[in-house]
Amino acid sequence: MKSFKALSKKKKIILAAVCVAVVLLAIELIRSNSFTTAEEYTFESELLPSEFDGVTIVQISDFHNAGESYCERLLEKVEEQNPDYIFITGDIADSVRTDVSRANYFLERVSELAPCYLVWGNHDVKLSKADLQLMKDCCAKNGITVLDDSVTQLERNGQTITIAGTTSVQGGGFDETVKAIAETDEDFVIWLHHYPEDLEIISGECEKIGLSECLMFSGHAHGGLIGLPFGNGAYAPGQSIFPEYVSGEYEDEPVTMLLSAGAGNSGYTLRLFNPFDIVVCTLKCEQ
Repeated sequence: MKSFKALSKKKKIILAAVCVAVVLLAIELIRSNSFTTAEEYTFESELLPSEFDGVTIVQISDFHNAGESYCERLLEKVEEQNPDYIFITGDIADSVRTDVSRANYFLERVSELAPCYLVWGNHDVKLSKADLQLMKDCCAKNGITVLDDSVTQLERNGQTITIAGTTSVQGGGFDETVKAIAETDEDFVIWLHHYPEDLEIISGECEKIGLSECLMFSGHAHGGLIGLPFGNGAYAPGQSIFPEYVSGEYEDEPVTMLLSAGAGNSGYTLRLFNPFDIVVCTLKCEQ
């Protein structure tokens, strides 16, 4: 085998370039699987009650019972946003590498930062009944509102916003929730749902009951796992390769969906060019 000195200048340049590329790829792999970004959005509507003007919502999705050292960094990032509310959109635990104690540690700590509202994801509902019950008990103990195909109200100084949460499996099953929303007789609702691929279905349901606007928070897609230069990711659960919904803001009137790339990895998967994220949404009342 030739020594480095014996190689031609052209081959030395190629070898050096390959080494640099490998190092940069390794750095990006660490960044994508260790650090959390905050994706900021502003949602403006004339239907928002005035008391909710300037309210900050932090959405956390797909934590997948990550370890406590990462959990602490994630919580610091959330606390930096000074949230008024925290929405947790599923997969707090991981059904492949399950550690409910880690999931519950996260739930206990995040509940200290702001009022929390939660829907279960596909990994959560795949847990054993005993494990899922432990998480339900943890939520109850720490004042986390679980929206299990149900609705409740956010209240500020006498003004309210309806918030709905659906745990139903992908593809529908929202009849009872939709009925409860309709009974509120409001024009605007916030909807938490784990599966972004249900955007069109939820939009259709909102139209049926005459909602003027709906702000939806979702997860599940993990940002497409590998970020690609043309915008979409390589793969997302429930959407297969080159998914339509990866992360960011999507519109399907009357619904605006904010989709988190997620704050953890499922099972043994890794990310590339796609760091963990939380969504930070500021509400603004249009005059």
